[in-house]
Amino acid sequence: MMMKKLLLITCISAAVSGCVPAVFVAGGAAGAVISSDNRNMQTISDDTNIAYQANNLIQADKELSTKAHITVTVFNGMALITGQAPNTALQQRPEQLIQPLKKIRKVYNQVVLAEPLGAFARSDDALITTNVKTRMLTTTDLKSSQFKVVTENRTVYIMGLTTRKQAEMAVGVARQSNGVKQVVKLIEYTD
Repeated sequence: MMMKKLLLITCISAAVSGCVPAVFVAGGAAGAVISSDNRNMQTISDDTNIAYQANNLIQADKELSTKAHITVTVFNGMALITGQAPNTALQQRPEQLIQPLKKIRKVYNQVVLAEPLGAFARSDDALITTNVKTRMLTTTDLKSSQFKVVTENRTVYIMGLTTRKQAEMAVGVARQSNGVKQVVKLIEYTD
């Protein structure tokens, strides 16, 4: 398993540097990720479609799109709403907008009452997410593709469908990563 992870990292690095055609890497990486993801292909497709629809609904709302920063992430039918809103009405509106979408089993509204984060804070969050994902990918015996990692204002949310042991390993990696203020576990267990 470690060898597969190292091969995947090598292929991605080579693609980024332009040494390997991106199509080859994307296809190979997708195959490696899907093969160890506990969700079936239909669920993976549904999650992608739900997230797309939900984020479009948020962007179509003029007040939400201009006064708040909201992102919806979906994993195994569970929708995670993160971001900042300046008042309670805008904090609750994203949940109201996406709740009617088909195939959403549960909504976690983690929008905080605050002014939207600036570009620097958002790029810092992206760096934390990349760091956590990379550390998960290179951790021996951790099936990193069973998790979705989202960072918002230095809080790392870990979504997944996995065993308790795998979940604890993933949370441990996130907690030990630089810049992480808090880790929130949104995991469904298979054991």
